[in-house]
Amino acid sequence: MTKTYDLAFIGDLLMATVPHGGDIQAAVREECGKAGVEFEAPNVIEGVILTDEPTEDDEIIHEGPDRGWLWDENGTTFKYAVKR
Repeated sequence: MTKTYDLAFIGDLLMATVPHGGDIQAAVREECGKAGVEFEAPNVIEGVILTDEPTEDDEIIHEGPDRGWLWDENGTTFKYAVKR
């Protein structure tokens, strides 16, 4: 089974990526604190797959790093977040 993640955006900026079901609100609060910006409720997209090579049938949800880096919990970066 492929591991999925939840993404949190404020506007079009990716603020946090957590394993699906993780505390996305806490992750966004932490990132807002690091960036020195006021917390606001994020738009959350659940159940995406992180990959560097999307397939032809994948729906690309986010392509980094222009609007934020995609990191897994191990610190590995990915170029795409997709829905399959």
